[in-house]
Amino acid sequence: MPLESIKKRILAEAEAKAEEIKKQGADEAKRITAEAETRAKQIEREAQDEANSETRRLVKENDAGLEIESNAILLDAKGSAIEKAMQAVNKEIRELLAEKHLKQMLTSGIEQFRSLSPNEEIVVRTSKENSKAVGSLGSDVAVEYDKTEGFVIASKDGKTRLEVTPDSMIESNADEIRKVISDMLFGGGKRELVEEEML
Repeated sequence: MPLESIKKRILAEAEAKAEEIKKQGADEAKRITAEAETRAKQIEREAQDEANSETRRLVKENDAGLEIESNAILLDAKGSAIEKAMQAVNKEIRELLAEKHLKQMLTSGIEQFRSLSPNEEIVVRTSKENSKAVGSLGSDVAVEYDKTEGFVIASKDGKTRLEVTPDSMIESNADEIRKVISDMLFGGGKRELVEEEML
C-alpha cells in the first residue's frame, strides 16, 4: 500500500498544483479582462470624444456655411430692393428735373462747359419742349432744336461736348442716390438727397 499512498499524495499534490495554477490562471484572466475592459472603455471614451469633436467641427462648419449662404441671400435681397427703389426714385428725379429744374440744369451746364472750354462758341441742342428754359442765353450761345432730352452743350465744331440730361444728372449722382436709398431702407444714418446737390 505504500505505493497507493504515494499515488494519492502525488495526485493530491497535482490536484493542489492544478488548483493553484487554475486559481492563478483565473486571477490572470481577471486581470487581463479588467485591463482589456479598462482599455476598451478608454478607447470608447477617446472615440466618443473624437466623434463629439468631429460633430462639433461639422456643426460649426455647417453653421458657417449656412451663415454665409444666409448673408448672400440677404445681400441679394437688399440689392434687389435697392435696385427697385432706384428705378422708382430715378423716375421721380427725371420728372422733377424735367418739370422744375431745366433752366438751372442748362445754366449750370453752360457754366461748366465755359470752364472746360472758355473761348469756344457754344451750341445748345435740345427739343422744342425745352424752348421756355432756353430763353435768351447770350450772343455766344446758339440753339439747335432736335429730339434731345435735356440739353447737349457742345463747341461749334462738335469736338467738345457736355450732356446735361436728366439721365446724365442721375448717372453722375447714382452712388449718392443709392447710398441715400440704402440708408433709408436699411438704416445707416437718415439723410435726404437735396435737389440742389443733383445740379
